[in-house]
Amino acid sequence: MTESDEFGAGIIDLFIGGIFIILGIWSINQPYYALITGLTFYIVFMIIILQDDWNTKRIVISLFIIIIMIRGILSALKIHENKSDDHESE
Repeated sequence: MTESDEFGAGIIDLFIGGIFIILGIWSINQPYYALITGLTFYIVFMIIILQDDWNTKRIVISLFIIIIMIRGILSALKIHENKSDDHESE
């Protein structure tokens, strides 16, 4: 990998990191929607990366992260539904 390739990869990594930082900030107010969006971005990024570098370790780690994100989505959905029920009862 040349120096310019490494620089380009670093810029892409910073961009992806920035997306997840923004999603993290958004999740303070809207955790359910932020987690859904984050999971979608993560799956898309992993599909792109796995096309270039098929690695069993990366697949296992990605599946683990996806499972954790799905558990987070289910928890956020319960909170979201409880907030909706509280607003309807007022």
